[in-house]
Amino acid sequence: PFLQEIFEQPKAVKDTASYHYSQSGRNVFRSISDLWNTGVYRRMVFTGMGSSYFISESAACLLNSYGIDACAINSGELLHYRKAMLGSDALLVCISQSGESYEVVKLLESIGTDIKVVAVTNEPGSTLARRASHVLLCKAGTEEMTSTKTFITCWQCILMLVYALAGRTVEQSLWDEIAADIEAVL
Repeated sequence: PFLQEIFEQPKAVKDTASYHYSQSGRNVFRSISDLWNTGVYRRMVFTGMGSSYFISESAACLLNSYGIDACAINSGELLHYRKAMLGSDALLVCISQSGESYEVVKLLESIGTDIKVVAVTNEPGSTLARRASHVLLCKAGTEEMTSTKTFITCWQCILMLVYALAGRTVEQSLWDEIAADIEAVL
């Protein structure tokens, strides 16, 4: 099963791209960009646990390179020590492949509904997706083993989000090329 899921990565990348280039997918990116461009928010705070946290770090670095103030804070640290970062001028982006990561769920329970949350998850019915005002869905499909498909599709969603916020685009053909490259490596 582990190898089967690894070999399903190219399809997951294509499925995620297909969804986000559809009208409803584009609308989510447009809506998040519009929210950011209201001028209400001064910084984006990315959070996650494990590999989702590492994706958060990449997102914050990329946004900073485009002049957008962003930081990444491990969800456990944010929950227990750094909630002050989540003032009304911060847009919170939570990454959780399952949408049920313990620290992310506890963080969401502790901040109340006045904090805007953008979710990146593979599970549309998850606690994270239900709480978020905007949801970027990974279309990785079911994953029983190590998160390989969900990792690459979460990263994909984040890259598309960063580019949307920076006023850039990622052509859909790039994802076909990446899927083909992954397939060739596999």
